Formats: sequence, C-alpha cells, structure tokens
Amino acid sequence: MALVVNNNAVNIKDDNELETFFNKPHIQISNISNISTLLIKDCIVSKTISENIGNLNNLTLLELYNCNSLTCLPDSICNLNNLTLLDLYNCNYIIFLPELLGNLNNLTHLDITKCSSLRFLPESLGNLKNLTNFSISNCSSLTFLPESLGNLKNLTNFSIDNCNYLTFLPASICNLNNLTNFSIYKCHYIALFPELLGNLSNLTTFSISNCNSLIRLPESICNLNNLTKLEISNCNYLKFLPENIGNLNNLINLSIYNCNYLEFLPDSICNLKNLINLSIYNCRTIEFLPENIGNIINLSKLKLNYCCSLRVLPDSICNLKNLLTLKIICSNVKVLPESIGFCSNIEHVVIYSYKLSLDNIPPSMILCVKLKTFDFNNIEYNIDSIRNDWRKKIISYDEIDNPNPFYTKPIIEIIKFCKWTYETHYLHPIHIQNTITTLLLIMQHINKPINFYTHTLLIEDIFTNIIYHDYDFINIKKSILYNLENIENKYVLCKI
Repeated sequence: MALVVNNNAVNIKDDNELETFFNKPHIQISNISNISTLLIKDCIVSKTISENIGNLNNLTLLELYNCNSLTCLPDSICNLNNLTLLDLYNCNYIIFLPELLGNLNNLTHLDITKCSSLRFLPESLGNLKNLTNFSISNCSSLTFLPESLGNLKNLTNFSIDNCNYLTFLPASICNLNNLTNFSIYKCHYIALFPELLGNLSNLTTFSISNCNSLIRLPESICNLNNLTKLEISNCNYLKFLPENIGNLNNLINLSIYNCNYLEFLPDSICNLKNLINLSIYNCRTIEFLPENIGNIINLSKLKLNYCCSLRVLPDSICNLKNLLTLKIICSNVKVLPESIGFCSNIEHVVIYSYKLSLDNIPPSMILCVKLKTFDFNNIEYNIDSIRNDWRKKIISYDEIDNPNPFYTKPIIEIIKFCKWTYETHYLHPIHIQNTITTLLLIMQHINKPINFYTHTLLIEDIFTNIIYHDYDFINIKKSILYNLENIENKYVLCKI
C-alpha cells in the first residue's frame, strides 16, 4: 500500500511502511526532498530508523509515537538543519539521544514524553540557541538534567512532569533570563530548588505540584518581579513560604492546594496590592490568616476550602472593597466578622461550616447590594428573602452594646433613626431595607474624621433626602460618592 502524502507530510503507520519508506523511497514518493512533516507511529518491531532520515533536508516537523522497540535515534538526525519541532512520545526503550542533538540549530520545540528508559540528555542540548519550548514528562529513569541547560537563552516555556528519579535541578537553570513559564510536577525526590531561582527575571507563571520532598522555596523567588501566577500544590512537606513573598508586586493569582504541613501564610502576603485571586485549598494545618489581609485592596476572589484548622477570619477582611467572590468551605469556622458586609461589591457567596448557622451570618451583609447568589451549607437562598431577614434583624435591635466594629455609634444612630422613621412614616419594608443599606454605605465612604454630633447631622440630612425624594437604589453607591463630598465638607465646618 502506498503511503499517504498530503502537503509534503508523510504519515508512517507501521513497521512495513517504515522499512519501505527509507529503503525504497522512490517507489513511494517522487520528490522525497520536499517532505516537511514526518510522523512515525505504532512501529512496534523496528529497533532503529535508517540513517537516510538525515537526507530529508526540508523536514521541519518530526514526531515519533508509540515506537516501543526503538532503542535509539540515528546520529544523522542531527543533520536536519531545518527541523523546528521534535516530538518523542511513548518510545519506551530509547536510552539516550544523539550526542550532537545540539546541531539542530533551528529547533524551537522539543517534547519528550513517556520515554521511560531515557537516562540522560546530551550536554550539547545547551547549543539549541533557538529552542523556545522544552517539555519532558514521564521519563522515570532520568536522574539529572545537563548543566548546559542554562545556555538556552531563548527558552520561554519549560515543563518537567513526573520524572520520579530526578533529584535536583542544575544551578545553571537560573540563567534562563527569557523564561516566562516554568512548571514542575511529580518530581518526588527534589527537595530543594537552586538558590538563585529569583534570577529568572522574566518569569510570569511558576507552577509546582506533587513535589513531595520539597521542604522550602528559595528566598530569592521573592525577586521575581514579573511573576503574575504562582501555584503550589500537593507539596506535603512544605512548611512555610518565603517571608518576603509580599515583594511579588505583580502577582495576580496565588493558589495553594493540599500543602498539609503549611502552618501559616507570611504577613508580607498582605503587601500584594495587585493580587486578584487567592485560593487556599485543603491546607489542614493553617489556623489563621494574616491579620492585615484586608490590605490586599484589589482582591476579587477569595476561596478558602477544606482548611479544617481555620476557625475565624480576621476583621480586616471587611476592607476588601473589590471582592466579588467569597467562598469559605471550612468546617470549623465559627464566626464571620460582623462588618463582613462592608465588602459591599460581593456578588457571589458560598459558605459551608457545620459550626455556623444562618442566624450567625452578620446582618451587615445587607450592604452587599450587588449580591447575586448566596449559598449557605449547600442551600442556595433567595436573595430578596435573605436580605429581608437581615433587615428584620437590624430593625429588631432595641439597645446595642456591642464592641464589634459594625456597631459604631453612627451605626447605632442609623438603626434608631430607621426604626423611628419606619414607625412614624409607615414606610414599605423594601423602602426601609434600601434606606438602611444606603445609610450604611454612606458611613463607609466618610473619609474625614468627624465627631459624633456631625455624624448625626449628616445621617439626618441624607436620610431626609432619601425619604422625601425618589432615588435610584441600583446606582445609589455612585450617587453617594457624587454627593458626599459637598455634604461632608458642609458638616466638617461644624467641628471648627
């Protein structure tokens, strides 16, 4: 059967086709020199490939799949000067690669997967000056990487996966100045990373997973000023993160999963002003979060899942004005901060803890005027209904003697004034609910320190305008910000 040739691409699907192609190419293809893509797969008998492969001068892509008897690649493969991609997959008996592999001057992609007998890579690998993508995975016999790896100056993506006998990374890896994405998975015997890993000045994504012997990260990673995404998962012996991790000024995503010996997060994490997503999953020994976590001013997603030693959240969490999603699935959390509703832009809330009841949810949640979903202990509640419950809870307070920050004197005045207005003006419940929410929002946006008397005047002034004039509740926050400065300046004069 003749080989199928499409657009100068040849697909060899068994041992017979492989032998025929290289021994009698003139029978199969009229102009073999024009071949640019060669796929060889499922050749389960052939132990070698003909040296004639080196004559394919225009070959740019070479892929070998499931060639389970192949023990080596011919040296002539190093003559393929136009080759840009070399992909070896499930070639289980290849022990080594050609020593002159570094002669492939135009190679940009090198993928080696499931070559379980491969013991080492040639030192000439460092000569692949145009290599941008290097992936090596499931090579269970590989024990080290060549020191010349650090010479790959154009490498941007580097992935190591499931190389179980790899015990260390060469120090030269820290010279990969153009590396942007680095991932290392299931390298169970690597206990330490090179100390100067922080020299990877252009790194943007760093993923570490299932490195069960890893005991610490080098402090120098705090110098990765361009890092935007850091993922650490299933590193069971990792006990702490670098103290200065807060120096990662451009970090946007931080995920920590299944690090069962991690006891705490460093306080400096609160300096991550550009962090948007923080996920902590199944870190069973973390008992508390940093007290100033509310300083992460741009945080929009906070997910705490299965951190069974976590019992309380710091009050400063209430300062996360840009928080959109709050997910807490921690069975031992006993209480939420009373002022949690000051995270007034929240849209989605998921809370699960068998030590919390719905009555324990602070009524300040009424401030979350953008709330779209509220899931508590696996029950999704109707937003209007739950907001009405919070309103009733606020209105029901007769005397409040509570040290929690939510119940400041101005807030107490709001509640008293709302109750009086509700009783004397016979306002509709929805109106009073919106009024309470509006006034509490006002209190959040008072920036200047003004006295109790002035607070009361401010409340009454704005409240009167709300009662006797129509207002757009959906856009009330924008309206408050627009009008508050003039009102605030007016009453600040009362102090003088």
